[in-house]
Parts: sequence; structure tokens; C-alpha cells
Amino acid sequence: MLQRARSLVHSPKLWLLFLIVGAAAAVNTTGGPPQRGRSMPQDAEERLLREGMTIQSPAATCRYNGDRLTVDLEGNGYPLIVLENLLAQRIADALQIDPTDNAWRIEGEVTEFGGRNYVLLRLVQRANPRAPRNSP
Repeated sequence: MLQRARSLVHSPKLWLLFLIVGAAAAVNTTGGPPQRGRSMPQDAEERLLREGMTIQSPAATCRYNGDRLTVDLEGNGYPLIVLENLLAQRIADALQIDPTDNAWRIEGEVTEFGGRNYVLLRLVQRANPRAPRNSP
């Protein structure tokens, strides 16, 4: 019996099984959208904007947070994730050309999913319009 237990402990199949179970447990605890109370601080939950709310910001700062475009509204204190549409593409194109070109006036509709706020842009305009380029 002791011999069998030793051979089982040294078995590559057993260690492979432990590796698979450990990887599955890690994916299970870190995957998926954030849920209230689990990975979001309570104060962030209290700052959620209402679904369907219209926002108009004369001074929004747009930037990339990872691979998602976000906007910081003046006085809001935390970024909203921008839902992809052609207006978001306009801002993304401008940021790609000049990352400091991040001041915009925006209007949009707030959505909520997984304890986070998102914004669907309806109108965007540069906060500091650039002077037209003179052609030689």
C-alpha cells in the first residue's frame, strides 16, 4: 500500500491533474466582469451614474486606459468607459496622432454593466479647436 502511494505521488499524471485544477481555479476567481462588492470598492459603487442619464461636459479629458477609450468628466472623479461608435473613433484617431489632444466637449448617454459606468457618445467637439493649417 505504501509502495502504491509513493508511485502515485511521483506520477506525472497526478501533477498534471493538480496543474489543471489549479489553473481552472485561478481563471474562475479572476475571470469575468467585476461584480458589486467583490472587486469594486464600495465608494465606487456609490458614485455610479444612473442608466439612461444624459451627460453634457464642456471639459472632458479623453485617454486610453489599457485598450479602452475612457473619458474623465469635469468634477466626476472617475473615468467612464467609452462605448465604440464613430464619434469614439474620431477621438481615438485624434489621440493616435497627438496624445496630448485629449480635451473634448462631449454629450452622451450613460449605461451601466457589471458595476461600471459606460458612455455612448452622441456629440463630440474639440475643446480647443486647432488653427487651420496654411498650405504653401
